[in-house]
Amino acid sequence: MRDDSFTDVGSGYCGGERPLCPSSPSTAPAPGEANTPMTWRVALNHLRSLGLALILLALPACGSQRPALYPVHGKVFFDGRPAAGALVVFHPIRGADPNIPRPSGTVRGDGSFSLGTFAPDDGAPSGDYNVAIVWLTAPSPAASQKGDITNRLPDRYAHPQTSQLQAEVKDGPTELEPFKLTK
Repeated sequence: MRDDSFTDVGSGYCGGERPLCPSSPSTAPAPGEANTPMTWRVALNHLRSLGLALILLALPACGSQRPALYPVHGKVFFDGRPAAGALVVFHPIRGADPNIPRPSGTVRGDGSFSLGTFAPDDGAPSGDYNVAIVWLTAPSPAASQKGDITNRLPDRYAHPQTSQLQAEVKDGPTELEPFKLTK
């Protein structure tokens, strides 16, 4: 006969009740002993937890429908020269889901870029966009310690509200007019 009058959290006993681990053989009723309410309660809690886990696992599959993406290519020039290394970010004008990443791309040496939304170069959802572009300099070790990073472009281009740059992504491959930036 066992003594259930003590509380030992480390051994799985709590307040004199039966052990809390349902996979342990000691949770089965002793011979001649009826199932206690605690045994059923523990089993029911584990079933609830399992059901909740299954629901949570199924949710991403139901709610993770991504929008259709279309290839988008463009070019960026600053004072007539390619803005190699500049970052181009498309900001939806209306109806944007704040949880969807903004399509973006990095300008290559020839001035061209391709947009990616969930992965590099995977495209962008169709729609109208305000465009922001930054072209950051590689900071010197001294500047990076101070947190000084310089944008080679005028500040107005860094903000979608002030850049005055807009683009439309069509339901299909889109080749954008070049963005010709000036001082």
